[in-house]
Amino acid sequence: MSYGKLKKYDALLNDYRELYHRNVFDYIRGAEVTSQIVSLSKELEAHYENKARSADSYYSPLMEAIRVFFKSQRCLLEVSNRLFKMEINDYLFSFEDEHSLSKVRVGNKVLEIGSNPDTQKTIEILLEALGHIKPCLPELESASKKILGAKDKDLSSMLEGAINLLNSKIHFFNSLVKILEGKFEEAIYELEESIKNIEGAIKSVKTNLDTPGEVENAKKTEAYLELVIDNHKNSITKMKQLTSKKAQ
Repeated sequence: MSYGKLKKYDALLNDYRELYHRNVFDYIRGAEVTSQIVSLSKELEAHYENKARSADSYYSPLMEAIRVFFKSQRCLLEVSNRLFKMEINDYLFSFEDEHSLSKVRVGNKVLEIGSNPDTQKTIEILLEALGHIKPCLPELESASKKILGAKDKDLSSMLEGAINLLNSKIHFFNSLVKILEGKFEEAIYELEESIKNIEGAIKSVKTNLDTPGEVENAKKTEAYLELVIDNHKNSITKMKQLTSKKAQ
């Protein structure tokens, strides 16, 4: 059961990453793909939960760690699915005006920074997203510690990458909230932390690659994450430039 599901899971993740390389982000397709990943993640969670229960004392923590990994991915993609259905991007944004920080584009939504009702509603959605994914972090960290004795480098790298990716999304959503509130210095800090975590995730992805398929998936993941880093860096540069001009 597991191998075929894992191959399908990898293929769906590549479909998800490909969305970011298109000239126009396809939110309908994004909602479809993330919905499929969420469903498959639930199946894999249940599969590895059963394996953890029936395994011996050595393998049980390993199976539990894999379950926690898929749970964290499910939570992230559930958030992405909800945002895509609202045509809000889950990792990319830009400022609408080249010379102003008054409006921000998140997907197909253009939001005025401040107390606009639509902006406040989006902030609430982002805070709900944070509440959904944050509880996965201590679970991942605990699972990572429990498998240290097993010396399974592949699984350790997978969990380390998941921790970094989850942290990066937490910082990203925090940064969007701060931007929509007009707190640009705090937003810059959050985006810089998000970049550090993404760089950590890229490092994990490029570790312990044994097959051509793993190498190819790693390249696709790295390209997708580098695109996100560039987006974050451009936004940081713009915020620093425009806030410094305002202060002069």
